[in-house]
Amino acid sequence: MSLPIFKIRASAAHEILAGSVGLTDVQSAKLFELSTRKKDADSKVPGVKPLTDKMGIELTSLIYKFENPELPEGAKTYCQKWLKEQLYNRRKHFTNRYLEKGIQCEDGAIEFAAEYHEWVGACKNDEWFEDDYMQGTPDIILDSENHVIDIKNSYDAFSFPLFETEIPTKGYETQLQVYLALTGHERATLCYCLMDAPLDIMKEEMRRLSWKEGSMGAISDELYQKVKSEMTYSNLIPELRLKSFTVVKDSSVINELRVRVDMCREYIASLIGAKVELLKAA
Repeated sequence: MSLPIFKIRASAAHEILAGSVGLTDVQSAKLFELSTRKKDADSKVPGVKPLTDKMGIELTSLIYKFENPELPEGAKTYCQKWLKEQLYNRRKHFTNRYLEKGIQCEDGAIEFAAEYHEWVGACKNDEWFEDDYMQGTPDIILDSENHVIDIKNSYDAFSFPLFETEIPTKGYETQLQVYLALTGHERATLCYCLMDAPLDIMKEEMRRLSWKEGSMGAISDELYQKVKSEMTYSNLIPELRLKSFTVVKDSSVINELRVRVDMCREYIASLIGAKVELLKAA
């Protein structure tokens, strides 16, 4: 079976970037401390005691980890999932009402945000970008402004980041860095939108509440109006429905991602090699 070369998807980039490769700052300090003590003790520096057996074992372990850096466990887990998707020719799908609202409201959110922010020529981008390391599809590309935009739909007012001063969701900033690397642009905007829920999502919420209240799924007029009112936001001013965060290209993040992709490829190759050896032995 021929496998594609591993490239990280923009939406998953944070999964291989999290965690430290090699030694942590604390471990680095410990390595320096133990190495210095060993060197001074070997040189018979007055007052410096030799390492204990436990210290010697710790020093050996730190030196090995320094010279043989490994991927963090989270990145390994992602690589394993990616490899399963290739071997079984299946993609692990995850969906819920929050994601479903985002998908259904995407076009309307783009139109709403573009009109308010005066993004001239903004429309849904369908072009797939990839290079030797990364791949993805930004929602909006404004070439004339050297600008890419990603739209996120909040499920309700309580998940909308009205008062946040930094991007609240883990991984979104890394996703934008991938888009900037792929398009060559220098600036990105993450725009949260609070749109009316589509009718089918409203009805699903009505049925859920009906069962919770013991009405066996029956939707009363009162419940219908209550849910519709709570899941409708188009009556509010745009300032309560739009929140944007700006990100500039960070070459250090992009370069670290490329390093991690190379490490992921090595780890995936080791997984494949171990599987082949196991099959030979069977």
